[in-house]
Amino acid sequence: MHRRMLTMVAAIAILAGGTAAGWPAPVAGQTSGQSQTGQVKTDWSQQKLEAFAAASVALGDVQANWETRIADAETQQQREELRRDANQAMAQTIEDAGLTPEQYQRIYRAARQDETLHSQIMQLIEDKRSG
Repeated sequence: MHRRMLTMVAAIAILAGGTAAGWPAPVAGQTSGQSQTGQVKTDWSQQKLEAFAAASVALGDVQANWETRIADAETQQQREELRRDANQAMAQTIEDAGLTPEQYQRIYRAARQDETLHSQIMQLIEDKRSG
């Protein structure tokens, strides 16, 4: 169950310019979402964390739909067009949940560095899936 979420979050990380490296491993040389002291913000509001969890759950379905369509494309050009469309659909899904793609990415990065935040987010995601 966590593996699917990690795969989906990795796709969003790539969408937002991140990497698909293991989560919550530390990220070297990170700048986006960092304060002037170089620390990643980890004190996100409950509302933002719930929006992140809702977006993560919804993105699982979006990703599954687009992966199939991209895999079924006949040409490289079609695959590239579908990837662009998929990126737009994923960004819209994040915005529909109440975050910008940049906020989603910053929370993702913070969770990779803060195990407590990671655990809190995973619990919210599990609650959304079971609720």
